[in-house]
Amino acid sequence: MPAWIHVYCARTLEQFTAAELVSELERADLSLAAEVYGITDEALVRAAEAHLRLELVACGATATFDLYYQPPASRPLSIHRCTALAEIQELVDEEVNEWLADAAGPGADQVRAHLARVREVVSIELGFSQLKDMGIVIADEVARWIAMIGDGYIKDVDDVWLAIDEWNWKRLYPLPEADDQP
Repeated sequence: MPAWIHVYCARTLEQFTAAELVSELERADLSLAAEVYGITDEALVRAAEAHLRLELVACGATATFDLYYQPPASRPLSIHRCTALAEIQELVDEEVNEWLADAAGPGADQVRAHLARVREVVSIELGFSQLKDMGIVIADEVARWIAMIGDGYIKDVDDVWLAIDEWNWKRLYPLPEADDQP
């Protein structure tokens, strides 16, 4: 079973191009981002950068791209961009009625209000091994970029809702327990 990062966008991503995404990843400081996940081997980061390639797999109301960051025989990240209104509504309803049904507090209310404005959903599919390599680092950078251009909220692999405040992550829901905070 795969892990998922979802970006619920209030703006359309009409300007979304494969070349632009790869260019953003090439400009990103993947070494610094990798450190967040305990990846300090520069050779792993450089290898991922050298293999960056995005391929269109399927187009239509749900376009699918494969993002390679390892040799071609390795599993890529799969990026699904949904623009079909009925499917978007189904995804939003599932979040509101199942995941956020019992959620309380200002962060949960903010997420619900955002979901009411969603126009596109981008989902990034990762294999579990990719949660421990450069896959999660690159998936996070893709989600951050999409959230920035699409006014998106992110639901990460741990079902935590995040927004991007300039380039910084802002946790919306659930908020950490008081004893979990520094």
